[in-house]
Amino acid sequence: MFVTEPADGIAPFAAGGVLLRVQRVGNPGGVSFWPAGAYAPREVALTRRVLAHQLTCPVDAFRLMRQVHGSKIVYRGDGPADPVDPIPTADAQWTDRPGLVLVANVADCCPVIVSDPTAGVVGIAHSGWRGTVGEVAPALIRTLRHNGATDMRVWIGPCAEGAAYEVGHEVFTRFDRWPSAGRPHPERREKYLLDVREVVRLQIRAEGIDDNRISVSGGGTIGDRRYHSHRRDSFGAGRMAAFVAIGSV
Repeated sequence: MFVTEPADGIAPFAAGGVLLRVQRVGNPGGVSFWPAGAYAPREVALTRRVLAHQLTCPVDAFRLMRQVHGSKIVYRGDGPADPVDPIPTADAQWTDRPGLVLVANVADCCPVIVSDPTAGVVGIAHSGWRGTVGEVAPALIRTLRHNGATDMRVWIGPCAEGAAYEVGHEVFTRFDRWPSAGRPHPERREKYLLDVREVVRLQIRAEGIDDNRISVSGGGTIGDRRYHSHRRDSFGAGRMAAFVAIGSV
């Protein structure tokens, strides 16, 4: 059985979490849900089959995205996938259909899971620094609200921790609107430490979601080898599946 980190605070209407890199059995480098880095499509296909079995769903219940660090949001229904483009280009998606498992692939970027039991909807976003500047998570919140959501609960998953995520001046200045989320590096001149997860939390609060409805993982992907980290492992990093579904999985 795969080890996952559960998305606290979104149950019992919905369930989800993040598939951890390190597992009890299998490849010592871990598992990847996307054919990134050193992980071949065959290994990825096996990972997807095993996770589908664990979640008691068919593999074709997974709804994937071709992520581009943007802010496009797509709706996923229960009809057949588009034969021309079965994996849409987007960085957030939502559904009101039980039986579907929405997936965002992450390896330092913040996964953001949203559920609303009153409206019967769930959504997921992939928010790296570019997507955070582009406010993909607030865009998902607004999309769900436009579709009837009034009782949203949010989980911000493991991502690059502010104590270890180094950026240059050009990136740092793009976060001027959130001065509490960054600081000069204490040892490396012209480098800064950036807490993208804190920015995402502030963005969600600005959309009117109270703190008691926001859960935040304490996991830091760069320093904790339970997680994939592109910043730490470069080409060797795979991708973790952050996932959410209506109901229990």
